[in-house]
Amino acid sequence: LQKLHEISLSESSPLVGKTLASCEFRAKTGATVVAIQRNNEIIFSPSAETPLRAGDVLIVVAPEEILERVYAYVNR
Repeated sequence: LQKLHEISLSESSPLVGKTLASCEFRAKTGATVVAIQRNNEIIFSPSAETPLRAGDVLIVVAPEEILERVYAYVNR
């Protein structure tokens, strides 16, 4: 069962400064980013070239069984 999850990017996340495409988010995690909450803005359906910033909250669709892998990838 797929569910929505919110994952915050810490300052030390290796994804900060990369795009969704360059970090191969879906390929590496199996999860899909459906939106990014940045400050008071929500970027729906972000493009693969959207840069990721510290403090961003990724709103992802993923089954429960891969969540640990997603969190580990985002904030390893």
